[in-house]
Amino acid sequence: MAHNYHPHCGCASCDMQDEAAERDDELRVTYLTALTGCPDFISEVPMNSEECAAAAAAITAGDMDRLGHIFLRAAEREASEYIAAKAEECGITPGEAAERLYSIYRPVPMRAAA
Repeated sequence: MAHNYHPHCGCASCDMQDEAAERDDELRVTYLTALTGCPDFISEVPMNSEECAAAAAAITAGDMDRLGHIFLRAAEREASEYIAAKAEECGITPGEAAERLYSIYRPVPMRAAA
C-alpha cells in the first residue's frame, strides 16, 4: 500500500527516497568542494563583518593558516547559499543545483600554444 514518505518507515519506497536523498547530498558536497576551488567563484566571495574582523585579526597576528581557514569557511558559506538559492529558483535538488553552478564556474583548461 502506497503512503507518504516517512524517514523511519523502512519500506522499499521510503528506502529508495532515503537513498536518493543521500546520493543527492553526496553530489552537493562534491560539487560544493569543487565550486570553492574555482577561481571565478573565489573572486566573487564576499566576507561578512564577522569574517572580516577575524581575517583582520589573523593578518595582524601573521597567522596565515587562520586566515586561510576563515576565507575557506566564507567560500563554503557563500557556495552553500548559492546552491540553496539555485535549487529553490529552479525547483531542483541541491545536488543538481551544485552541479549546475560548478558547470558555470568551472575553470576552462588553457590550450597549449601551437
